[in-house]
This record gives sequence, structure tokens and C-alpha cells, in this order.
Amino acid sequence: MPFKAFNNVHSKTDKHLTFLGKNKRSQSALEYMMTYGWAILIIVIVAVVLYSMGIFSPSSFLSFSGITGLSGFQPASAACASNGQMIVKLSNSLGYQVSLFSINVTTSSGVSVTQPESATLYPGQTQEFIVFGICPKTSGSSFSDTITVAYTEPSNPIPGPYSLSGTAKGTSTTPTYNTFTAYNLPGNVPWTVEYAGMNQTTSASSMNFVSLSNSAWQIYPTTVNGVTYYPIYAAGSNISAGYNLEVDFIPMRNLWFTNNNAANVSMIYYSNNTLALNKVSGGTGLVSVGSVPLGVAIAPNGQYAYVVNGGSNSVSVISTSSNSVVSTITVGSGPVGVAITPNGQYAYVTNQYSNTVSVISTSSNSVVSTITVGAQPIGVAIAPNGQYAYVTNWYSNTVSVISTSSNSVVSTIPVGTNPLGVTITPNGQYVYVANWSGTTVSVVSTFSDSVVSTITVGTDPFGVAIAPNGQYAYVANAGSATVSVISISSNSVVTAIPVGSSPHSVAITPNGQYAYVTNYGSNTVSVISTSSNSVVTTITGTPAAPCSINYGPLGSTC
Repeated sequence: MPFKAFNNVHSKTDKHLTFLGKNKRSQSALEYMMTYGWAILIIVIVAVVLYSMGIFSPSSFLSFSGITGLSGFQPASAACASNGQMIVKLSNSLGYQVSLFSINVTTSSGVSVTQPESATLYPGQTQEFIVFGICPKTSGSSFSDTITVAYTEPSNPIPGPYSLSGTAKGTSTTPTYNTFTAYNLPGNVPWTVEYAGMNQTTSASSMNFVSLSNSAWQIYPTTVNGVTYYPIYAAGSNISAGYNLEVDFIPMRNLWFTNNNAANVSMIYYSNNTLALNKVSGGTGLVSVGSVPLGVAIAPNGQYAYVVNGGSNSVSVISTSSNSVVSTITVGSGPVGVAITPNGQYAYVTNQYSNTVSVISTSSNSVVSTITVGAQPIGVAIAPNGQYAYVTNWYSNTVSVISTSSNSVVSTIPVGTNPLGVTITPNGQYVYVANWSGTTVSVVSTFSDSVVSTITVGTDPFGVAIAPNGQYAYVANAGSATVSVISISSNSVVTAIPVGSSPHSVAITPNGQYAYVTNYGSNTVSVISTSSNSVVTTITGTPAAPCSINYGPLGSTC
């Protein structure tokens, strides 16, 4: 029916044009459009559909062009970045598993580069590859290259190798980069990042990658003189374009926890899960601090522990080498939580009763700024790029977003009732907030500064931590004596682990293998294996009311 109606209009239009005496060139042009208009419309519709599927989307702010040929890897496209890199998108349309082992790009002038690969593509799977040193480095320059994919077919009785070729034509454009910056590695030590299937190793403090959408990244541990340094943010995906990920490399360390009712802190040997003994005079293994110690954070270099003393309005700075207090810093009224920036330069302390956040310079151990936030701030976490601090405001049921460059509040986000613990995903895209009275966890998008998901957990959720690989969040439920394990990908609880009475704080080891939970009500610490999600050890003999536990700069509260 639509085609019939169109033909009727076409016929009437022809007669009308003839009657008006239009010139033949105009009439021919219109007839051409009428004749081929449906074909053009169909092409446009197909293009829109492909764009919506992400096939032609400018995922990395580059100009992608379709690759003709490569019949077994369609849809396929390529883009040239002005840094010389070509990004090649391939989809396995062969219908069976293939293993790519190289991609060759040859320019029209005969320059050829072969990039070794080691990638498995399942039917329908799409992956992006980067070929170095082949693209014109002047933005706006054109390219016309032959792309040859070499692969094997493991399930085929004759596995190959095989190869397919195609042609890509386009214009080189200026890319947007993602930057990975490492802190606290020994000098001139190489470290490795894999991004979008591409490995890069450097001894410099940072490395850049062309921004690619939906691309996974992983930062590998580095071993120096027998000591393995683990990245706090070890793996993730979907980093926003231009994002700078600041990563602390930390060796496995002893864990520190505050004893809320004893005015001291304890240390646990991670190697055997026992309380440290004979570390200070008296042989108790305790370091005396101010009254009502709550939050604790360790400087990224491991040299100092910052302990918040809620009853004495101060922060005790402990030398981890001598296990003694070397400085006491006066802050606001009723300090609770603390977090240290990834570069180790500043500590942010929440002051519950003065509705402020104190910013401490770790070089001078003095307060350099005081920021007014919501009512009764408790928890604090700092984004992986170090640019923002997120503070939970217990009484106003909000999260204050602080710009660390200006030390001012730039956004206020409504969340659940009585928010306490807070943590951030490795890619910096989401903030997880434990709502004490709401029996929920609010998931906040850092892009929109709004709650995008609410997850029901146990009773009275208190502390929350995310594993270094970014796959799971662990939430201590003080009221139900459990730890809820949340899948980050689905934002759903996958299991609940029974622990001690009134669990408060959670810390996950740098290697991601264990979660330590302080049980405030039973004076114990539960050690959870993250592989089995079960308690493998319970540490007893702690002083009164173990509260906040930590091994590094990530925020903690109690």
C-alpha cells in the first residue's frame, strides 16, 4: 500500500510539473529522486540502525570508516589517530571461534606494519585492536590502507592458519586520551597496563592510551627485589574519555584497626592473621591515640597511619616504622572518617558535629582548608583520578561532592536514609553509599550526580569496600551480622556471609584475595576469602569495640 500511494503521488506530480512547463533538467532530477528515493531512505534507515548498534558510533572521538572486504569479520571499521595509531574494530561473523594472531596494515604507498595479536573472538563478539605507527600524524590527512587479519580456527579439523583482507579509507583525526598514573613504585621500575587488548609497559610515572569505548583495562602487579606491589585499582572497564586514573601501588601490608572504646589502635599481621605483639613498650601491640578513635587511613607509601579521634577532635599521625604517634593535628568537632588522596598529599577528615571537612597537608601535618558540607558528615572517599571527594551526610541524607582543586562543594546528591560508608568503583563512574536506616545501598553515577540504582542489603549497612578488580562490593550489615556481596555488573546481592556481631568496617587486601571485617559487638575480626565468600579465620583477642580497619589510603569510617 505505501508503494502504491507513492506511485499515485509520483504520477500526479509528473502531470503537474508538465502542466506548469518546468524545464526538463528539473523534472529529470525530481524523477530521479522519486525513483530512487526509497532506496536512499532504506540506506539511511540501515545506517541509523547500525549506528544505534554501536557499529558506526564514534566511540573514541575518532572518525571510524567501514572496512570493505574482510567478509568473515563484519561489521568492521577503522580509524586513524594523529598519534600514528590505527584502531581496528572487528566482529566475528564466521559463526565459530577464531584465534587472531596478527593484523597487518599496508598503506597505498607500500608502508607495512604487522601487529602481533593474541585474541580469541567468539561468534558475534566485537573487539578493538590498535596497530602502531601506520597512520598519518597530521589531523585531516587521508589514508587508504589494506588490512589483513591472520587467524586460526581451533575447532576446525584443518585449523589453518587463514587470512582475510579488506580496505579502509578515511581521514586521520585527533584522539582523546586516557591517562594511567602510578604512585609509590620504586624509581625506574617498569609497570604494565593492558587497555583494549593492548599492553603497554613503562618506567615513567604515567602512560596514555587512545580513548576507546567499552574497553576493559587491567593493571598488573609489579615485583621488585622480591616484593610484589599491587595496584589498588587493578582492573575495570568503560573509563570515560579523558579520564586520568591515579593508581597507588601497594605491597601486601599489615592492617591497622581502631579500638573505639579503648583509645588505641591495633595491627594485624596479614601473613598469619595474628595480632601484632611486642611492637611497642609493654608488649601489648597497641598504640595509644586520642579518645574514641574512629576512622583510619594509611599513607600510600605506607609510612604513616592517620587515626581520627572522635572524642578529642584530633587526628593522630602514627609512624608505622616505630609504631608511635609523631604528630597530633586539631581538626573540627566530632571527626569520624578519613581518606587520603592517591598522590598522598592530602588527607580529608569529616567532622560530624561542625558539619565540615578538614583538609590536612601530609607534608606539614596541618589543616590547610576547612569545607562546609551537609549535616553530620561521616564517610569520605576520593575518586581514582583524585579530583573529587565524596562525603556522606548522615543527618541530611545526602552526599556532598568536593572538588579537590578548589576545596569547595560542587554538587549535593540526595541518597538513602542516614548514609554512612562510601566507596568508588575503580573506573570512577559510580559511588556506592551504605544507608544505615534504609537497609539499602545507593549507587550514584558520577556523570549525572544522581542515584541510578538502589540495592537492598542486610539490616543497618555500615561500611562498604570494592575489590581491586571492580567486580564485587562488600557491605557490612551491623544489624544482621552479615556481609552482603554485591555484583557490580548487575547491582544485585549474590550472597550474604555470616560474620561476628555488629560488623562495622570492611577492607579488601591489595591482592584482592581477602576481606577483613571488624565485628564491633563481638570484639573480633572476620577474614573472608573472596574466592569462596566464606569466613576462613576469626581473629580474637582484640580490645574493646574494633571499629575501622584499613591498609591504605582508601576512605574508612566507624
